[in-house]
Amino acid sequence: MAEEKKDSFPWVQLIATIGTIAAALIGITPYLLKLNTPAPSTPTIVIVTLPPAETTPAPVTTAPPATTETTPAPTATTVVTTAATTGPPSTGNETVVPTTIVTTVANTTAPTTLPPTTTVAPTVATTLPPGPAIQIAVNTPSVPQGGTILANISTDASVSQVTITLRNSTTFESQPITQALVQGKVSLSLDTSPYAPGDYTISAAIPDTTSVASESFVITAA
Repeated sequence: MAEEKKDSFPWVQLIATIGTIAAALIGITPYLLKLNTPAPSTPTIVIVTLPPAETTPAPVTTAPPATTETTPAPTATTVVTTAATTGPPSTGNETVVPTTIVTTVANTTAPTTLPPTTTVAPTVATTLPPGPAIQIAVNTPSVPQGGTILANISTDASVSQVTITLRNSTTFESQPITQALVQGKVSLSLDTSPYAPGDYTISAAIPDTTSVASESFVITAA
């Protein structure tokens, strides 16, 4: 009686299947890693217009009325003694009683005027703490009037906002504006149409600190 042939386990097929699966996993690994990698943070581009600074009139100081102190004029008393000139002729035995005439003369000394007293409030110096480093850069050193300047600002990711100011070297100073940051970065698109040709400086400062950065550029005639 012939022995029954035992079924052998398909090891070859199993090894081939495992190899195929491993190759597939190796092939898609770079794509999986790429999906899990966060995209680089791109600064947000914000279009801004910096209006001129508001002109605050200087406070009008009213001087206090002059204080005049008048020294009362003392009186001078002059005593003049004269002999009596009336009565019967003297016999030589009488006692002559002198006549005293009191004359009061007013003092003509001018009154003394003291200047007004001026009180000056003491000046208290305010010292701001240092802050994180901040950088600002513009995309071009010169632009014709009507063109666009792109300013890139970057600082520590914990900083949520900065103060932006634009100044001309001679006549113009803008009103400071507060600009929000995204991960410590922002890009500002500045239309130069409202500004006259000249040399300008754009500054970014971290509020309540001494951290500030500035960059210069020129607006030329169109």
